[in-house]
Amino acid sequence: MKFEDADKNGSFTVWGSGFDYKYISFEKALHISAPQTKRVLAKLKFDDYISRDPQSYIIKLNKANQIKALNLSNNRSNNLLDIIDNGRIGALINNTASTSYFAQMLEDSNYNRFSSMFTQGSVLHNIAIKKFSSRDNMNVFFVARAQTVNENTISARGCDMASLLAALSERTLRDLITLEFGDKFQNTAHELLKIATKFSAISAVIDPHFIPENFLKKSKLSTADITGASPLEIACMKTKIEK
Repeated sequence: MKFEDADKNGSFTVWGSGFDYKYISFEKALHISAPQTKRVLAKLKFDDYISRDPQSYIIKLNKANQIKALNLSNNRSNNLLDIIDNGRIGALINNTASTSYFAQMLEDSNYNRFSSMFTQGSVLHNIAIKKFSSRDNMNVFFVARAQTVNENTISARGCDMASLLAALSERTLRDLITLEFGDKFQNTAHELLKIATKFSAISAVIDPHFIPENFLKKSKLSTADITGASPLEIACMKTKIEK
């Protein structure tokens, strides 16, 4: 990514992977355009929370857009403009924008806000996240507990926030959907599948070791499609790439 210094009003431009991002400070808005045509394809209105550090959010949004392109192209491209008609870009960016928002909250350790917004109108009732440190503060780990509105519960742990979200995705797929089916709440299964996918996407966005360009360049290391791979399989794929 290439960054332009902010002007006196706080506005700036970021040139990302496939898109140009123009943040207009006085509007608290982000204009996302195609670099060749300069056509604005999507506009995002920032709230006060994101407006405090718009550059950090845009970095996450650019990464989320790359991950979405990898998923849709079977690792052939990290540029949504290469594979999606311009008319559909806006809807996809609305999805990646929410993923980036959740990633920003977790990076800020704003767990209560994350839980409140992630579960709003959802089959999930609550997500409780806690950080624990060893006595010498040399080691940390995270624990999460997610409960549905039907009072089915899973827990997960990870050595960092990215691995915690990957574990939550895995436990949702493996255990929570099964619990809901066992209790005859089959209508929630599809929503839980989308929640597991969202957990996995957030995990990839906040994982500093997950570099979309590396998956594009070295995708031949694995025949697995990221879209169909589990979070643990993705972690193994990342280990291969880093080697």
